[in-house]
Amino acid sequence: MALTETGIKRMAPPDKEKLVGDDRGLYLRCYPSGRKNWLFRTRVGGSWKTRNLGDWPAVSLAEARVKASTLSGKNLPESVGFGALLDEWFERRIIPRYKAVRNIAVYVGKGKQWAGNDRLSSLTAARLVGLLSEYADASPVAANRCLANWRLALDYAVERGYIERNPLERTTTRAVGGEEKSRERVLTDEEIRALWADKHAHGPLLRFLLMTGLRIS
Repeated sequence: MALTETGIKRMAPPDKEKLVGDDRGLYLRCYPSGRKNWLFRTRVGGSWKTRNLGDWPAVSLAEARVKASTLSGKNLPESVGFGALLDEWFERRIIPRYKAVRNIAVYVGKGKQWAGNDRLSSLTAARLVGLLSEYADASPVAANRCLANWRLALDYAVERGYIERNPLERTTTRAVGGEEKSRERVLTDEEIRALWADKHAHGPLLRFLLMTGLRIS
């Protein structure tokens, strides 16, 4: 499981020295004294080779990953595109939990279409809010729903250690589609006739409210 800065801060000193793995050969060595330092480990000819990358927090998680990535020759998680993240989030977090996923799939598709090739490390609130605001020009409510889903996907990216911070964490609907208001509901003639013929105990009260226009708050 990928490490996070918050998780490292919460780690209690172990009873004895231990290694906590991240990815791409990166490990955090934790001491009973509370000291933590980064290691890059790889197998060469059947034996482990270890390189010290510095102590945490002087060397942050992000910096340690850069060093480990350079040594391993592999791509950093931050190089993952927004589209790839949305696909992973949809497959792992949405499909297993929900039966109706069609609407969410639409918002995933919008993100892939508009910013699918953008690297997670380069995404900014300004970039994403700009896209959502354009969407809101035609569909403000849908843009708000899209914001909510993109924000959840980026929260997932933080949990996975792909990025350190969600660029949409403080973005609200006020910056996208605006505050939503409940719409007035007008009964059809058929619904009014059905209400008038209803024998329910609350029927008289409902008919009184209908005639007077009063509301119960």
